[in-house]
Amino acid sequence: MDKALIIQLVIIFIVLIFAFVLLSIVSTFRKEKRINDFAMSKKANNELPLFERLYIFFWKRIHSISNKLGKSKIILNLATNYEKYILTTEENYKSSIDYITVKILSTIVSIILELILTISEILPNNIIILVLFI
Repeated sequence: MDKALIIQLVIIFIVLIFAFVLLSIVSTFRKEKRINDFAMSKKANNELPLFERLYIFFWKRIHSISNKLGKSKIILNLATNYEKYILTTEENYKSSIDYITVKILSTIVSIILELILTISEILPNNIIILVLFI
């Protein structure tokens, strides 16, 4: 084969690859433009989703309670057992006392729910008596 023919084939091959890539990019932009009207963009909606706000609120409360519970030596000794559960990515904003706080709060909530359910079984099924009791 002639060298000129080989160079022409390589150039044509490169141009075809470039054209294919260019067409796929144009096709992608067309699809994006078509779907863009129905998609939620971060720029248009800066507000956090509900569950993200609840998650942030929950951990703020946990940290505030943990700071108060961190003054106790007993809780600090219990918290050393939970250091193995903290991921390396979470070390900046979570501590082992936070896990103790979650455990204590979940225990308190479950006891309160159990008391409410027990009282609702004991009292008659009259709504007025239930409201007066509460």
